[in-house]
Amino acid sequence: VKQRKEKDMPKLINKHFGMIVSVEPTEKTKNDESWIWRKDYEGFIGVISIYESQRLSRGQRFIVMNNDTRYIRTGVGKLTYTSILKEQFIILETTNSIYTIKLHI
Repeated sequence: VKQRKEKDMPKLINKHFGMIVSVEPTEKTKNDESWIWRKDYEGFIGVISIYESQRLSRGQRFIVMNNDTRYIRTGVGKLTYTSILKEQFIILETTNSIYTIKLHI
């Protein structure tokens, strides 16, 4: 088994607690029926770990979100923080999806 070097491992950037408010397809996947499983994660509440890729998509971010019973790992993409009416959100736009996550602070 080939071991990965530490410099190749994703870098943990931040941790939060929150809820996936919405998951929408990008233009690329709007007519792709295999995309729809992601909608099942709307309303999902858990710990949000934000990572930065150190290898193929170097510098891009992805999210691993989990609770006691399930988890989701997104693809890499562009991550931004935003505020709407004093509430904090993460927006992650990947190749296939746009995730909106409300942070519980």
